[in-house]
Formats: sequence, structure tokens, C-alpha cells
Amino acid sequence: MNDLITIVVPVYNVEKYLPHTLESICGQTYTNLQILLIDDGSTDDSLAVCHKWARQDNRIQVYEQENQGVARTRNKGIQLAIGKYVMFLDADDFFTDTLVEEIAKKGNKTNADVILFGARKYDDLTGRSEHVPRYLWRKLLPVQEVFSRKTMEGELFTLTTPAPWNKSFRREYIQEQKLKFQNLPNSNDVYFTLTALGAAERVAAVREDRVYYRVNYGGSLQNRKDQNPLCFLEAYESVYKELTRRGIYEELEIGFCNMVASGCVYNLRTLHSEQVRQKVID
Repeated sequence: MNDLITIVVPVYNVEKYLPHTLESICGQTYTNLQILLIDDGSTDDSLAVCHKWARQDNRIQVYEQENQGVARTRNKGIQLAIGKYVMFLDADDFFTDTLVEEIAKKGNKTNADVILFGARKYDDLTGRSEHVPRYLWRKLLPVQEVFSRKTMEGELFTLTTPAPWNKSFRREYIQEQKLKFQNLPNSNDVYFTLTALGAAERVAAVREDRVYYRVNYGGSLQNRKDQNPLCFLEAYESVYKELTRRGIYEELEIGFCNMVASGCVYNLRTLHSEQVRQKVID
């Protein structure tokens, strides 16, 4: 078990958190890594931090581009990836040191197209973390180690959220399915993640929490949703059309409808403007 694993990290104005993130990546117990740091036109010292770490660790490859958004940055990572599995980790999050080892073991054992794992929310203001069940509903995981839409009776999408950072994707599967992140100001991961998960013939899961998702720090796309509040609906509509085109929507309908309903509630709760909230309701 020594397959190369690719970690794609979009970087944009995260100099404060990037060292902690890179420490958690470079310190993984599984060492055969391709670490792609793609700076998306940062205006702070993020790029300098990337180059500093690259000089210390030859597994790190640094790329620069003018600001194009996280979707195009991740798509560039897909083009550059050469590992058996690809992981899309955010530059302000951090990870347990066994994350990649467990993904590699699970992938080696199951050859899964998509591997899910649990996550904890880390509050940057309080320094506290807590388990968030919706990132991976363990109680809904099937007994079988390998599962798919065909064995989940419509509930596959109920297992997790559209976030890509608590999932690992087999690179050849991404290429075969011609999957790309949707270029939207927010909710740009919905189409990629849900299409990948829904179309997968083999899905597996690491039940434990292995990523810490940082909140309350001011830099997240989630804090700028009021400017483009309807992106999530556009993203879900794109998923619906794609699943229908592939002829697999009916097998996924229950979980898809649950996820759309949950997404509506979540987005309404996280908007700050009452005027914008009413626009979404309408």
C-alpha cells in the first residue's frame, strides 16, 4: 500500500492559517503525497508561505494564477493531479495525522470511487471543536463496507453534505466521468460532489472525524453569500439536470429532495440581510 495520494489546496489570503494547515498535511503518517498549493491571486503573504514550505518539503508543488475563484482553482488541481486518489482540502482547515493513511487503506481495500469521512467544526473565536453529524451520518451508514445509490434505497445523499473536503475521489473515476467544479461565486462544489457521489458504483467511508472545519474567522465564502444568494439553487438545479441526463435521478430522489430542503433551510439561516432572505424565499 504505497499509492501516491494527491492533496489539492486552493490558497487565497490565508497567511494566518496556512502554516497550521500545511503542518497538518506535511505531518501525515502516510508520506507518499503530491501536495498541490495553488495560489489564486492572494494579496497577502500566502504565496510566500507556500514557497517557504515548498523549500522545506519536496512533495509540495506551488502554482500561481490570477484570481479565478476556488472552482477553477480546484479544476486546475484535477489537471495537475497524478495520485490514485485526490483530496480537496481547504487552506484554513486542519487534519488529523492519520487522515491520508486511513484513506489509502480504505482505497486499497475497496477501490472505491468516493471515500467519505467525518468532520468536526472548529470555532476560531473560542478554540473549541464539536462533532457535526451531518458531515457524515454514521447511524445511516450501511453495514456493507462498499455501497452505492443502488443499495441505499434513495438515501445516499442523506449521508453527507456537498462539501468536498470530507471526501476523497479516485482520480481515474473523476476523469472517466468528466467531472468539474461549477464556476459559481458560492455553492460551486455542489455539482461536482453530488454528481460524483451519485454516479459512483463503489462508495466507502471512514467513520471517524478526520478534518477540522474552521468557522467564525471572516474569510470564508460562506460569509459572502448575501451578494449571490441564489447560487445554491442554481447548483442544485444543475445536479438535478445532470442526474436526470444520466438516468439515475429516480434512484437518488429521496436523498436529493432531503438535501435540497436542508440546503434551503441552511442558506436561509446563514443569510444576514432580511431583504436577501425574502428574495430566496420568493
